[in-house]
Amino acid sequence: MGVLSAGLLISKRDDPPTHYIFKIENFSLLSKNSIEKYESSDFESGGYKWKLAFYPNGNKEKEVKDHISLYLVMADTTSLPIGWEVNVNLRLFMFDQKRDEYVTIEGWNSRHFHALKTEWGFSQLIPLTTLQDPSNGYLVDDTCVFGADVIVLKRATKGECLSMLKDVTPYKHTWRVCGFSTLTGDVISDVFVVGGKKWRIQLDPMGDVNGKKDGYISIFLVLNDSKSLFHAEKFYVKFKILILQSLGKHMKMLGKLIPNQFDSMIIIF
Repeated sequence: MGVLSAGLLISKRDDPPTHYIFKIENFSLLSKNSIEKYESSDFESGGYKWKLAFYPNGNKEKEVKDHISLYLVMADTTSLPIGWEVNVNLRLFMFDQKRDEYVTIEGWNSRHFHALKTEWGFSQLIPLTTLQDPSNGYLVDDTCVFGADVIVLKRATKGECLSMLKDVTPYKHTWRVCGFSTLTGDVISDVFVVGGKKWRIQLDPMGDVNGKKDGYISIFLVLNDSKSLFHAEKFYVKFKILILQSLGKHMKMLGKLIPNQFDSMIIIF
């Protein structure tokens, strides 16, 4: 692979173009008959209709001369919605008849088609002197062959965004549970807000492991407004829950706690 002086990429391959081949016989008669532009028939790729615009002596509107100009053109845009956009990986071809191989020409980036830009290509595809040089094999018996590969780039329909909050101020929420010994079922704290989301702490005084009561206290951090989340939206939260038991004037930190006869506890998130 090499780089042409016009800022194009050039490579060679044996396989013919995938989407369209454009053969020109009696090439010299184009100039003799003052044909400045020729548009090919329509062809389809990626659900869109395309055609090639060929300038045998260069695109005069772009002040090009002594070169072949070749462009890919969207053939029909009337049925497309307002604000349409199509991105394309475009490769144009010249057939080296002497070596039986195709020379591909492409730009560095994909081509962006929209309502104000319905054609892309190369104003200086190849100098006429290079085309007409018999040693290059592009023009044989006054016949040359061009072609196109048009790969329409589909927009991603699935994806995700990972966003980490920075400079987050540590948050502490304290929940005093009174009358613990009288609890017969789950209780849940008031709502508190951290990271722009609403949370609660849920307490099961008899434990809940896989739906079974196991005699231990179970505590869960609950996202209160989960119904407002986008589809497949999820959060990774770093937190810890501490349990303090009131013993007169002292507070005792508890890890795994077996229920006992006490009337209040403090849960710190």
